Amino acid sequence: MNRSDHLENAFAPAPEPFKARMAYTLANMEELTMKRKSHLTIIAVAAVLILLAGVALAAAGFGVLDFLAYEDRDGNKIVNEDIRPLLQRIDKTSDGEAAKLTIHDAACDGTTLSLAWTLENLSDEDVYIIWRPIVNQGETGLAGGTSTNYEFSLGKGEVREGGFSLNMDPTITGDSVAVDLKFNILKARAEVSRYDGLRIEEMTEEEQAAYLESQADDLANGKLVLDSDMPLLPEGEYSFDELMEDALVRLGLVEQLDVFDVPLALAVTSRETDLLPLAQATEIDLGDYRMVLAEGKGSTTALFYTVDYVFETEDAARAFAKARAALALWPITDEEIPWFSGAGCTDSEITENPDGAWSVRYHANITGIWKMPEQVKITAHNVMTSEVYPGEEFILDLTK
Repeated sequence: MNRSDHLENAFAPAPEPFKARMAYTLANMEELTMKRKSHLTIIAVAAVLILLAGVALAAAGFGVLDFLAYEDRDGNKIVNEDIRPLLQRIDKTSDGEAAKLTIHDAACDGTTLSLAWTLENLSDEDVYIIWRPIVNQGETGLAGGTSTNYEFSLGKGEVREGGFSLNMDPTITGDSVAVDLKFNILKARAEVSRYDGLRIEEMTEEEQAAYLESQADDLANGKLVLDSDMPLLPEGEYSFDELMEDALVRLGLVEQLDVFDVPLALAVTSRETDLLPLAQATEIDLGDYRMVLAEGKGSTTALFYTVDYVFETEDAARAFAKARAALALWPITDEEIPWFSGAGCTDSEITENPDGAWSVRYHANITGIWKMPEQVKITAHNVMTSEVYPGEEFILDLTK
């Protein structure tokens, strides 16, 4: 008997209803994101967004280092000092009737682009913000990029410090990138109805049904429905050809007060390094299959890696992918405090290798790194049960 023939029944079936729960878990764990992406995406890349809580203080001194910083249990700020040489001062201010936008600085290391800004509400009422970064190749035109909506509310007189850290598309390879930041300052014209979508996993099926029914009723009654600050549109009103803010204005739900469109040209000041020479091993024989660290690269703020599970037959590979539907490849270190803002792992890809073997491939990343550890252990585990799969790990020595 071929050693892989019995794998169809070798793995316990994934629990029901794992698909919906896993999708929600990954959506919230992938980047520790406070906002959800809208439907408008030009190129699918992982993005990190951390919106800092609004504070009524001057914006002097705020920047990328502060945006990416983390406070330990004693209140000490942890800053990734490796980013400091990459900082590019911008200090560009746009004044409007209802708001004031200041772009402070940016850093681009070839794999991740980070930028910090401050937005102040100058109006005498609450405003609603939809903003997006669009990243393009520098001098050679569009070679790859992303356009993703982010949303948040800003109270009367409130100042919000924030920014983004975006994983760059691999097709962007030049010495510069063009970034277009667009901020839409909106005022609600309809009654606002707010929902906390991050709580939906805690609800029973009956509660979820009532939650969705309530949203549908509010939409039918012409209310501006915000689910964790993400606007919802009535059924039949979504279109990939229309921006969210344009749809909200067309439906009479909001009024546009200001539009800030800020073009920036940023230098790429360093490139990624190869992670494979830093691995204690790049292949592990696990009996019925092999685990291979196929690709890996790192920068000052992120680590990206690709792992293949290699089988002798297609049936064995597909059985593994089905049974391990909740598999993730995330790091474990000896660090006492968090050292990154997010980690993500794609769904499996099943491919035939040139030698006739079959691989189940996973792409994973660690992003928004505040403090690079000396050693990282990339470990396979089940995101639904937290079960760690014995022996399925790669160790990277980052001191080399």
